[in-house]
Amino acid sequence: MWAIELLGHHTPTAHLLIVGDGPERTRLEQVAEQVGCRQRVRFAGHRDDVPDIWAASDVAWLASDFEGQSNSLMEAMAAGLPVVASDISPNAELVTDGVTGSLVPVGDAAAFARCTVGLLESPEHGPQPGPGRPAENDRGVQRPVGH
Repeated sequence: MWAIELLGHHTPTAHLLIVGDGPERTRLEQVAEQVGCRQRVRFAGHRDDVPDIWAASDVAWLASDFEGQSNSLMEAMAAGLPVVASDISPNAELVTDGVTGSLVPVGDAAAFARCTVGLLESPEHGPQPGPGRPAENDRGVQRPVGH
């Protein structure tokens, strides 16, 4: 949540879309309120149109402290999205830092925001054509930053 708050200072139209329902949702909603970024965070709940959501996104975030191989990360990359992910072993197996996205230290909100700005401003590291993603893309930051 701190990362989207920091990103908002650079890119006022940026927002975070969190897809899925689970035991962490209530806690995440409370954290968004506490951080003061609730207006930038949208909780979409369970969705059956995840490929469409990836296609409308500019960057995918995965900020896990620990996780197995992430299906969300693989789906985002297959959709042509650059990713900003915490530098944990399973993510490092998928993300080539500086090529297919960025790996940042666990819990480093400033690094998440900084890397996201870099990806949004860098055409060579921005979203690439993938299944469901048009070759032409206006890269407007008003579209959601994926979860």
